[in-house]
Amino acid sequence: MLKKKRDALLRKGVGTLFLFVPSMVFANGSGGWIGVNPIIRIGSKTRVELQSEYRRQGGQSLTLIRPSFHYFLSENIEGGSGFDLFSSKIFESRIWQEFKYHKAFSEGKAFAVRVRQEVRRGAEKSATSFRSRFMIDYQTFPSSWSVLLHLYDEVFLFHVNFNNEYSNFDRNWLGVRLGIKSGQNILNLGAFLESVKGYGSGVVGTLSFQFHPKFE
Repeated sequence: MLKKKRDALLRKGVGTLFLFVPSMVFANGSGGWIGVNPIIRIGSKTRVELQSEYRRQGGQSLTLIRPSFHYFLSENIEGGSGFDLFSSKIFESRIWQEFKYHKAFSEGKAFAVRVRQEVRRGAEKSATSFRSRFMIDYQTFPSSWSVLLHLYDEVFLFHVNFNNEYSNFDRNWLGVRLGIKSGQNILNLGAFLESVKGYGSGVVGTLSFQFHPKFE
């Protein structure tokens, strides 16, 4: 039963074979990003993601390449590791590891908690930065519904910046998405409130499309 619930979670969201994400962002002025994230499933336990994005905000532009590997350690616990490479005037790279606990507690409803640790490196800095993030996530996607709900909150627990300065709870993302489903394809409209210590808050609007091709 647990395996069936986990596989349903993979099919409906987490293990999407292909995810196309065009997102327009409006926070602290105008800007936006557009991206694509192919997700390749290898069996029932393993997937590889190859996310890439182009972002522009505040008169600056950058590209992001984010390959990652994810593996189910048990029925409900998933481990993952990835590499973020930013290309811009201010170059940065990140190596991160995460653990995620999934719980499908009834038909079409899922709860998840994720902890991610990042090691960040800037080309113009000799020091290394560390950051820890915690996310709580709730989704509903019953097969009988055409409208889906996704709630999430991500808290940045602590941050040691490139100048070796320590801060905690300095950033928070609180968001909601509503999805309209057609078959296995989902159009999502959403927004999240981004709060950054010392910089205030801003609302970010998102638009995404999840495409599930049928290869079986």
